[in-house]
Amino acid sequence: MNKSLATLPTSNMDHTKDTVITLPKSNKQFIVPKGLSANKITLLDEYLSTHTISNKTASVMPYAGYYQHTESYWEQENQYQPINGRTLGIWQTWTSPSQLYPLGFREITIYNTTDRDTAYNDGFQYSNMMFMNDGNNVSYNETRYSNLYDPNKPVTRCYIDEPYESSNQNPWSPSDIATYINFLQNYPSTTLTVSSWHSPNTEYENLVSIPMVYIMDDYYTGDVTSSWTTFKNGYGSKNTADWMSLERQADGTGYSDYSSCFGAANRLGISDVWLYAYDYGNLSTLQNYSYAAWANAWLSRLEKHLVIVYQCSGLGCSWPDGGTWTVYTAYYDDEQWINY
Repeated sequence: MNKSLATLPTSNMDHTKDTVITLPKSNKQFIVPKGLSANKITLLDEYLSTHTISNKTASVMPYAGYYQHTESYWEQENQYQPINGRTLGIWQTWTSPSQLYPLGFREITIYNTTDRDTAYNDGFQYSNMMFMNDGNNVSYNETRYSNLYDPNKPVTRCYIDEPYESSNQNPWSPSDIATYINFLQNYPSTTLTVSSWHSPNTEYENLVSIPMVYIMDDYYTGDVTSSWTTFKNGYGSKNTADWMSLERQADGTGYSDYSSCFGAANRLGISDVWLYAYDYGNLSTLQNYSYAAWANAWLSRLEKHLVIVYQCSGLGCSWPDGGTWTVYTAYYDDEQWINY
């Protein structure tokens, strides 16, 4: 099929008629009719674990003397795209942008021109890249941003992680921040975002009073949703995004699930969430994160329509339980985006 993924139809999941199963051998996930026999699911799993499935539209001809029955299911792919004006970003160092983009991430951190160009080639827009400052050496960061900035490739978002926190080994001083902001104002439309895990305080309130400065909450332990609420109430429109942590959620030291955070973002009107996964994680953990985003109306998920042709030989063949059935063939014949 030569369809652009962006132009595929979108539908809403109907939970009343179907159920979601994960096949143990092939590790594929399907939406199947409720009540489908375990035997037929096992046959399907065995076939999919040993065959490569292709797109096929030609008629399927049975062997002479065989009876056939056709079923079709929707296979859920680990491929997502943003919906509802909501955007996911990520800060990590261990996988390529080409693996992040299909999981629904559209914002990404960068450190240099190589990061910028690689991310762009893999689908990320310059306006959705965030330049990461390294330490509080002002002149060093100025040089790095000067080398990166290109009006034809406008990365205009800059970030400082917890500049005033006591946990920062080299905290920025207010004069350092002021010097750096004056420098950034030489570059059109550039903004600076800072993060904090403290409740709103005077230092950060003074900082975000500057028009080009915004703030994110990166509180990862305890009642995260309460912290997000406090941030939004304290900083208002200057709190445009917040952080989740892949590691803190996975190791049990942080919040219990992603859904509570996505739910809080929805209630607070926050449409931009970033995932901190700097040196922790794998594609499986990111897939779990994207699944949670899908289940909370942040992403659409790709499905492929799989047609399965079962066959039975000899006497007594009747679907579903008469005779001995095998899978004759299986093929994809359609695709769609689905909202949870």
